Amino acid sequence: MPVQQESYYHQLVARAGDDSLLRQAFVAAQGHCNFTPAELVAGVQALGTRVTTGSWGSLATAASLNAAAGSLPSGLGGGAFVPFWPSKVTGVLSPYDVFQVPFGGPEPFGPPRNGLRR
Repeated sequence: MPVQQESYYHQLVARAGDDSLLRQAFVAAQGHCNFTPAELVAGVQALGTRVTTGSWGSLATAASLNAAAGSLPSGLGGGAFVPFWPSKVTGVLSPYDVFQVPFGGPEPFGPPRNGLRR
């Protein structure tokens, strides 16, 4: 899956009115889910702190995540988080795009909720 899917996911969350809850972080690595154990632990720790404190603050920045990953044992691989935002997805996503009605047919996931317009 191309990283551009992450910008689409952010768009879906924002349209649902929940974007204050979402944080997305990116690493300089090729391949799908090619994270070091330290990067995974840093992400889980940031999420745990967010749940405990109720605030993201600067927890999910590349610098904070790299610092957290770097504080872990060196055998876990360290962090390679980068400040990055993917470009917008182009082309047709899927006949099941929740904001489009495929080919004029029925809406695949029922009527819109929370006042969302498709």
